[in-house]
Amino acid sequence: MLQSVKRRVKAALRWATDPEYRRKRAEKKRLQEAPRYVRGSTNLIGAPIQYVDAASLLSAYEAIFCEEIYAFDAEISSPRIIDGGANIGLAILY
Repeated sequence: MLQSVKRRVKAALRWATDPEYRRKRAEKKRLQEAPRYVRGSTNLIGAPIQYVDAASLLSAYEAIFCEEIYAFDAEISSPRIIDGGANIGLAILY
């Protein structure tokens, strides 16, 4: 219970002080309300992205940018990463 209160307070403070956070939240809401399988575009990550399904884009965005599923500590300073099956390329932008 206390954790959820802390999370809500933190989100409220960010909303009040961070215009980029507000922009991203508004854009995520717009994408959540978009109809399925309808082409569109967004600048959710700060770069223009074309998509064919907003729900699929949001799912990939959450996994890649929010949960950071590709974050890792590399043993060398410039690792080589092969993204075989790039979908719309969000992992490359990450």
